[in-house]
Amino acid sequence: MFGLPVQKRWSKLGATAQANTATLVVDGGQLGWSVGQQVVVTSSSWNPWQAEFRTITAISAGANSTTLTLDSKLRSDHWSKVSVSAHVALSADEAM
Repeated sequence: MFGLPVQKRWSKLGATAQANTATLVVDGGQLGWSVGQQVVVTSSSWNPWQAEFRTITAISAGANSTTLTLDSKLRSDHWSKVSVSAHVALSADEAM
């Protein structure tokens, strides 16, 4: 009925993710996320249609950041360190 516990359900994007890339760098070294879980990458503009769902295919955790490899390339740029920075979160299905 309940999934495995996770350290964080969302994190800030640690580095800008350009369109046509299938990797994300997110803040935090040990998120507790797993291959096969679905994430949502929020829009970093005022256009909500730029939010994108992807499935994690690989994870590489460092001391202060985690690199996620995704199942397909992003359609839009997702900016970090701007006034409307993008975030990455486990989708509602995965967070329960």
